[in-house]
Amino acid sequence: MNLESLPKDFNWYSDNGIFLPMINDTGRNIFYNEAIKQSVAGKTVCDIGAGTGFLSILAAQHGASHVYAVEMDPGRAQLVRNMISHLNLQDKITVINDNFLNLDLKADIYVSETIGWHIFNEDILHIARHAQKHGGTFIPGTFKIKLVFYHNHPIFTV
Repeated sequence: MNLESLPKDFNWYSDNGIFLPMINDTGRNIFYNEAIKQSVAGKTVCDIGAGTGFLSILAAQHGASHVYAVEMDPGRAQLVRNMISHLNLQDKITVINDNFLNLDLKADIYVSETIGWHIFNEDILHIARHAQKHGGTFIPGTFKIKLVFYHNHPIFTV
């Protein structure tokens, strides 16, 4: 991977979309790895908001016939290109630098982690509706929201 292509002030701990704690989230990674492994073999996959290319790479490694890695940020799109080049997956993954909502991309499986820590701050519901107009399967397929109320929370105050 060519890290020189990243801006000099790039911060793996705070960059929106390439957030180091997120890509090191074991629970998240296990969920996506299993969901992708169980569904993509021989299918066309679209990774919406590709970020680092992590989900695109998982799909390619688990036998997707082809993967479209859609990333609207030019710097992140270049990072995905660098990652897939480093892993020699250029024949399996096509990077598209555009907003997914501007595209009419048909795939069998749509995968996205555009949820964000505010759950709906990256418009996941609109993205899912746009993806499903072609009848493909969307991963994640459901959301469960659990509310917990704290009195005098040690970190977050209201």
